[in-house]
Amino acid sequence: MKIEANTTLYARSLGDHNCIFDVKVFGRTAKTADILDIYGNRRKAKIYVDDNGDEYLMPERYSMAPIFRAGNTIKPLRDWEKSSAPRVV
Repeated sequence: MKIEANTTLYARSLGDHNCIFDVKVFGRTAKTADILDIYGNRRKAKIYVDDNGDEYLMPERYSMAPIFRAGNTIKPLRDWEKSSAPRVV
């Protein structure tokens, strides 16, 4: 799978399954993505490719950093869901 522009990717924390991180992808080139990271900073992140050919982002480099995979996108809520339902990934 490929990372697409104008999507939101999510990753779960390794230490707490209920903690969910998300990054917004504004645009991309062949090797980088323009993102809004987990700290609220807009910056570029390198796009990596795994053995299956799927793309992923790892904007931070520490031992338990979240990895945002192309298949983990947050679906936008429909109008009738916005007022009553919590955001579900």
